[in-house]
Amino acid sequence: INAEYMGRYSEDAAPFEWYFEYRELRPFLVPLLQMDSFVLLPGCGNSTLTADLWADGFRNLLSVDLSKVVIEQMRSTHPEMRWEVMDALAMTLPTGCVDCIVDKGTLDALLCGSGGEQRARRFLRESARVLRCGGHLVIVSFGAPHGRLFLLEGLPYVRDLECITLRTNLGRPDLTREDFIYIVTRSSVPWTGGHSGSPYDRESPGGR
Repeated sequence: INAEYMGRYSEDAAPFEWYFEYRELRPFLVPLLQMDSFVLLPGCGNSTLTADLWADGFRNLLSVDLSKVVIEQMRSTHPEMRWEVMDALAMTLPTGCVDCIVDKGTLDALLCGSGGEQRARRFLRESARVLRCGGHLVIVSFGAPHGRLFLLEGLPYVRDLECITLRTNLGRPDLTREDFIYIVTRSSVPWTGGHSGSPYDRESPGGR
């Protein structure tokens, strides 16, 4: 992540949302969680997602970001929640301790620039490491399946992989935007590739 991106929090502390807000993600996210699930939000920035989950009753949350500035801002704004400076590519968390990881834009940001694919693979493997067996990695991305599945299908310890397409109307019937939610379920058995069924045809009408 470049210095210009890291410094933006010093210049603008207003909340910034990548892609969808919580109300749009909630139907896909909440069924994966128990009220006491340990939820990790890597690259949290100053998104309201953590606060939205908290308001919905989920209290076992850990939000991390590489930017010390934004973590200090969020600690000041929401002192009742857990915020830590942490590198999502080398997390200081025990193996198998997290029930669900919610990534909204971190994978996409890592893929930008030189060495992006290597950084993205490190992030995904580290995510697989900290997830418990049966846990979920939820990735919200603008990247279509042809640009993301080749990364996800190479993950170790994967049992299931699902892609959900969210379509947002941009004001005209013929003008829409597509974003994607990838849900990876961790297994204790190394995954050898492929998928069961056809996980790429589930769609949501989206719309706002």
